[in-house]
Amino acid sequence: MHDTEIGAVFNFLGRHYRRMLIAGVCAGLLGVLYAMFAPSYYAATATLVVENRRPRTVSDPPQYIDEPGYVDTQVATIQSDLILRPVVAALRLAKDPEFNGSDRLSARLFGDADVPRDYREEQMAIARLRRSLAASRVGASHVVELTARSRDAEKAARIANAVAMRFVEDQRAFAEKITERANAPTATRIIGQATRPLENAGLGAVMLGAAGFLGGLLLSGVALAAMEAVRPRFSSAGDVANALGRACAGALGAPSRKTAVKAGAQGLFQRRRRPPAARDVPPYAEPETSPFLEGLRRLAFVLEQGAVAQHAIVAGFASAAPSFERPLAAANMAMLFARMGRKTLLIDMAAPPGQPDDAGQAPSPVQNGLDVVAPHRSSATHFNPAAWLRSALSAGAEAYDCVIVDLPPILVSGDAPFLVNLLPMTVLLVTLQSDLQSETLEALRLIEDSSAGRAPLVACMDPAFPKTIF
Repeated sequence: MHDTEIGAVFNFLGRHYRRMLIAGVCAGLLGVLYAMFAPSYYAATATLVVENRRPRTVSDPPQYIDEPGYVDTQVATIQSDLILRPVVAALRLAKDPEFNGSDRLSARLFGDADVPRDYREEQMAIARLRRSLAASRVGASHVVELTARSRDAEKAARIANAVAMRFVEDQRAFAEKITERANAPTATRIIGQATRPLENAGLGAVMLGAAGFLGGLLLSGVALAAMEAVRPRFSSAGDVANALGRACAGALGAPSRKTAVKAGAQGLFQRRRRPPAARDVPPYAEPETSPFLEGLRRLAFVLEQGAVAQHAIVAGFASAAPSFERPLAAANMAMLFARMGRKTLLIDMAAPPGQPDDAGQAPSPVQNGLDVVAPHRSSATHFNPAAWLRSALSAGAEAYDCVIVDLPPILVSGDAPFLVNLLPMTVLLVTLQSDLQSETLEALRLIEDSSAGRAPLVACMDPAFPKTIF
């Protein structure tokens, strides 16, 4: 398996591990509940030695049978109607609710409902007795193990012993018929009678729970993989260019593991499992030699070129769906411009509605040359994101050299198209192996429609590997 294939597997698990775990846990719980409430079954085993001499008259010499299929023939005989019918009659299984078929459904299954009831019950009992029996050869010997299953432990032992004894009697009767001798000897005998089993023959709650959990993981993984095959994702910058009809303005590598783990912990423990916010800048700082930061430098050059005629560089970072990578890219782009000597403002517009916000209206300094601001949503009953951003951009363009806006997901937030319309430049961030092609195309269309035809820049980014942990 190539590295790219291994990476694709990890990225698939990173996107869907929560769904797979939920499916596995639910299937495991169903297995445990089934084990707790399903009827118990017990298995009792009798052991036989089958005759290996061909029946003969008194004058004929003994002939021993070593044919490979001989024992298998005897096993099939044990489970035939010749043996089972007398057992059903002797143990009165045709009247046993566990084995009889005295219901309308069985009548439909076995044919005409006008068939005599006694005959129908007998046939159903024979069929169910056959399904409850298992006869198998032990190795290459002439020993056969006969196992009977029943909801009652004593009944399981009685059935196994009755079938074994009936088979021995049948062999003796056959020998008498061939040799024309009364009490003809036979080597077929019972060497181990079935006794009352003490334990349930089922898998048990633990085994069924574990099997259900693993089965849930496997089936949910297969289902999710099938869904992804129907809804393809981007695997490379070439796929993005072919699907969107434009080349990537920047190809960003994956953020360093240290940065992603810090940001993941920030989002998991402090942000209540939502994607991290761009204003949480300190945990997001990338090392200077990071390939991710190198890709941002190339994208920063494109943004500088696009803002030559403007007083300040103003750009928003957008994604089609909620993204772990987008706030990382927006925060590191703001820090990069600050290190380049540009006074930079980072505006976080991606805070979800209803989430408590500790940010105020005034920009908060984070490091030299970098301030962060976010709307204080609890300050007004009716909050207008577009009006707030328009005011922030107007003030920021006069006081700062660069303004970076982390936008909410285009396809999730109804405010996102109105916010895009206020920005002269928008970067649509596409996370490889994660973003759906259909969703990205829809987001691109919405951005173009909302920005009066201004085509957004498209940047590709490798997924953050540690997100498979968070």
